[in-house]
Amino acid sequence: WIAVVHADGNNLGNKIMKLGEQLKGKKGMKAFKAFSNLLDKSTTEAAKEAFNQTIKNVVENDDLKTIPFRPVVLGGDDFTGIIRGDLALNFTENFLESFERLSKENFKDYANEFNLNENPFNNGLTACAGIAYIKASYPFHYGVSLAESLCQEAKKHSKEINKEHSPSSLMFHKVQSSFVEEFDDIIESELKAKDNIYFNYGPYFISNQDKYGTIQELKNRVKTISKKDAPKSGLRNWLNELKNNPEVANQSLKRIEKPFPIHREEKKYTPIYDAISLSNLITQ
Repeated sequence: WIAVVHADGNNLGNKIMKLGEQLKGKKGMKAFKAFSNLLDKSTTEAAKEAFNQTIKNVVENDDLKTIPFRPVVLGGDDFTGIIRGDLALNFTENFLESFERLSKENFKDYANEFNLNENPFNNGLTACAGIAYIKASYPFHYGVSLAESLCQEAKKHSKEINKEHSPSSLMFHKVQSSFVEEFDDIIESELKAKDNIYFNYGPYFISNQDKYGTIQELKNRVKTISKKDAPKSGLRNWLNELKNNPEVANQSLKRIEKPFPIHREEKKYTPIYDAISLSNLITQ
């Protein structure tokens, strides 16, 4: 498995508009140039930090001749890259965390430098990301398109939580078929069971959010389900039963606690599908 990762900054349009209301003429040109440079610096430094935290040690410890990481787009508030599948979740988590921290550090003197009455960067910047897990034979441009769709889905949920400072989050999907579909179609064909039960539990957030899970909770769940004594085959059977007969599925789930901890928009979301799909893939 390889992963196509796409990340994009949140709320930049609104922040730039607020900036434009305060800055005009040559001062405005200088301020926007500084903004662009600081934004680019934050994104580039975040990618470097995430690489060093996630991939560099793997390359050195495993004595790899080929680095399992290829940045395709890196600049502004955008990152798109190809990463070995087992490293992608940790890389993306580290990138989002670093981008928040570094953007706050890099913009700390910005308001004073340009005498801003209102600093739209007081809390730094956040970003969302999409991870498309695909086989190497899967068309790359479709992988990029899916990663971008997943990123936009994460952004939608993050914006619903906070329009001004949306929290960082990520969505992922592991492509199990050779068919090329939009993510909305994937939800209907693969991630939906009877009685409004859905398997697309995400997005997953850096920090705690009401009615959503965190990336760390996802990783803990994968770790638990990957144990030798975990009833993984039983869980797979349960997921299949959900699509066919929810009553039978509920009866067979006595060993699992709280199968539906999250309810959103009159729908029930289970995290089991996500955990199983990653259980043989990501590093702990």
